[in-house]
Amino acid sequence: MYSMRSINLFMDTDCTCKNLLECLYNLSASDLDILVTLLRSKEPLTLEIISKQLRRDKGTIFRSLQKLVSIGFCVKESRNLRSGGQYHTYRATSIDIIERATEYRLKEIQKSLSRLIKRFKGDIQQMIEQ
Repeated sequence: MYSMRSINLFMDTDCTCKNLLECLYNLSASDLDILVTLLRSKEPLTLEIISKQLRRDKGTIFRSLQKLVSIGFCVKESRNLRSGGQYHTYRATSIDIIERATEYRLKEIQKSLSRLIKRFKGDIQQMIEQ
């Protein structure tokens, strides 16, 4: 889940939103590049366009897009081709939605840490007795 490196990062006064998103959602630099590309675009983008813009393999882009869709930072939409068939486009959700999701995630982590600290003495005592 969270490594010591990621927890220590939160204590760093130079921590950025990029660092926060990397830690809270386990996003890679590639994931963040795609998110920024989608946030900058006024139009929904296809996998092929994103792949060309970022000069990265379609498989890598696809996996990142799936992750961004699953955490709600990106929306996948199906489009019909005039000749039949479908293709997909991707667009970023709003910065406000990303901010609210991040605030919610931080509150959930705070709740978890509060539960842990309430059990702290008992857990340590149990470890000693074993």
